Amino acid sequence: MVRLPSFGRWVSPYFIHQHYAVLHAFRVALAFLTVLVLVTQFAIPHGAWMLITVLVVIGSLPHLGSVFRKAGQRIAGTVIGGVAGILAIVLHRYSVPLSYGWMVLFAGLSSYFALGRADYIALLSGITMAVVAGYGDNDINGALWRSANVLAGALIALGFASLLPQKAVNHWKYLLADNLREAGMLYARLRHHELAPSGEIEAAFARLNARLTKQRSLFPAVCKEVPISARELEHIQLLQRGILTTLDLLGETGAQRLERDEHQCLEEACEKEQLLIKHTLLGMAHALRFDRPDRLQPLQDERKHDLAALPSAEFGFEGRGYLWLTLKLLDQVERLNRQILDSAPYWCAVGLVVGPPKGVGGGSLSE
Repeated sequence: MVRLPSFGRWVSPYFIHQHYAVLHAFRVALAFLTVLVLVTQFAIPHGAWMLITVLVVIGSLPHLGSVFRKAGQRIAGTVIGGVAGILAIVLHRYSVPLSYGWMVLFAGLSSYFALGRADYIALLSGITMAVVAGYGDNDINGALWRSANVLAGALIALGFASLLPQKAVNHWKYLLADNLREAGMLYARLRHHELAPSGEIEAAFARLNARLTKQRSLFPAVCKEVPISARELEHIQLLQRGILTTLDLLGETGAQRLERDEHQCLEEACEKEQLLIKHTLLGMAHALRFDRPDRLQPLQDERKHDLAALPSAEFGFEGRGYLWLTLKLLDQVERLNRQILDSAPYWCAVGLVVGPPKGVGGGSLSE
């Protein structure tokens, strides 16, 4: 196990995640300054297009996977549009109607394909064609310079995107860790009948669902960074949403349907399952937060129980429902634990374990 020295925490994935907005702004400003110096010092013609491209490629994309995807689309759109624009300029020298006809046709084609999967590439191709060709009478040298500057800007943006990058896979796993930890703490309160005011419970579920939404938006970028499929990410998403739904139902059952004495009896009947749920949720959160897949050991079959194995005969309909929901939650948590363990090679830093800072996450999971 290799632990980072203290200075290494300043460039650790979690530090970058915590301060990614500031780091992103610094990275974009530094890239813009670099291009500005290059353009002015070497008097590059039409250099403004290089500046524009840097902002377009990395301006609003803090994740490395998103930047590579956007840069690739930008380059493809520039090449296609640039060739189309240069062809329009060449045609204009021989026939103005033919040049206009080609530009109109290309604009229509780019708009048609802009409604499909290659939407950004198609739209950018049409825009680039219009910029490069103008009315068809633009100087061909200027058109070549504009195209070259866009390509150079995209490559420079890619270079600066690798400077203290905020990886989408890290952002995704920290959102997942935050959700699992909050779900574990919420369940600890529910099982002890420690219910907060309804507004606080609603706020907790609002935060959990907001993180779920953010996780889904990261799927394309995550798949660009690591060889994990969108289907695997979706499976984790569905299990996570199922856990939140079951927690919500348990909260409703415990708060509104069960007497306190019956609730205490239910706690005693399924205490082992409840502790396993809580510890597994917090263990998954710890594993994701600190790159500790060893906290995700597969749960043993003998630790699982069936409804018939629990002394549920003395409970009423609501009590048996509470037991069923507890076992349902345990099954969901175990399946999510297995899924996260299987995906560990994708989100865990290879050969590097970042231990928790003093006083943060280092205590017992039962605390």
